[in-house]
Amino acid sequence: MANDALLVQAQEYLQKLKEFEQELNSQLKELNDKVDTSFGQMSEMVTAITDLAVESTNGLVSNETRSQIAFAGQVLSGVVNTAGRVYQTYKHNQYLNKLLAMKREIADAKQGTIKRILPRIEKNNESLKQLLVNAGKKKYALADLSNVDTCNQLVDNMDKFLDLFRTSEYLRQVALYLDAEYTAWLDGDQRSDIEQPDYFDANRAIVKLLEDASKEKANEVMTATLDAPAGTISGSTIYYLMDSQLSAYVLKTVYPIRQLSLPDNAGIRSLISGNAGIEHYKATTDRLAALMEKGCSKVYFTTIPMIVLAIILIVVFWKSLAWYWILAILAGALGIGVWGDSINSDKEKAYAEELSCLKAKVGYDAQRDAGYVYREKQDLEKKSYIKAAFGSFFS
Repeated sequence: MANDALLVQAQEYLQKLKEFEQELNSQLKELNDKVDTSFGQMSEMVTAITDLAVESTNGLVSNETRSQIAFAGQVLSGVVNTAGRVYQTYKHNQYLNKLLAMKREIADAKQGTIKRILPRIEKNNESLKQLLVNAGKKKYALADLSNVDTCNQLVDNMDKFLDLFRTSEYLRQVALYLDAEYTAWLDGDQRSDIEQPDYFDANRAIVKLLEDASKEKANEVMTATLDAPAGTISGSTIYYLMDSQLSAYVLKTVYPIRQLSLPDNAGIRSLISGNAGIEHYKATTDRLAALMEKGCSKVYFTTIPMIVLAIILIVVFWKSLAWYWILAILAGALGIGVWGDSINSDKEKAYAEELSCLKAKVGYDAQRDAGYVYREKQDLEKKSYIKAAFGSFFS
């Protein structure tokens, strides 16, 4: 009976989110056609995250499915290509004048709608936020999570409202971004100071909210639970472990980079099953640890050992060696030593590069799994005709 009431409540929230999605998408698609393709990218992300909320509300969503949402909208946005000299500068500046005029028309027509739905979005978001806070405060016995059915039922219920709130929070951030853009356009600016939001921004807000609810640092409690799980676990920690985007966001804040231990606790294993955020982090940190343990393999015939060896040979065979043989031994030892030093230098450089790449990959994978999307911004700055005509003098 409780689950039926929960499902009804989730469906009510979902219906509101679908209404907000439709209104935001209608504006984003128009902006995609008239202003910049990055708005179309945002529209795809709005649709994808709302679709996931629908799927989650209707049934248990696997970690693999949750992981896929982070990759929505990973295509680069379009940019204005304006290269070269005076004529291109003229075209670019004329384009920006027309673009701003069109932006102001759109803002004048659309901002009223955003202003009307923003309070509704905020109100809906506050209600879902409170549900997430309440779930984050609760404590659960790990022994209870060892039962697969019990664990799945708990995760299913928690996951519904996590996906609903993440959708709500992202839609809220998109609406606030559009409102800020419209205000900037009406004020005569090409863009606002607000960056286009992505899922990473929504997940940042969720982790901050859960940290405040449970009074625990996310990275500390998550790694501690994976290392040596205690008898109880907070709802916030369950969220960090069960959701690939939250896992990735939290692990991105773990410093220094460290390996993860995965205990034999059945409840923890069930929570993190198929979690791409944890899997990617663990795979790369395992490789990093193996590389550091192996170290940089070096050769031993370097300059100092070879010179020492040459001196020993000369001392031992001093009476039987002609002066030219002494010179030959010294020259040979020096040559081999310098060659060995060069080999070691190359090996050290290759080792340092591999180490650096793996460390960067830890952060890159975590950022990507947490929903970060790279966007190449439009060039919206007016060009100088003087610099265009005499560019070589100003470069």
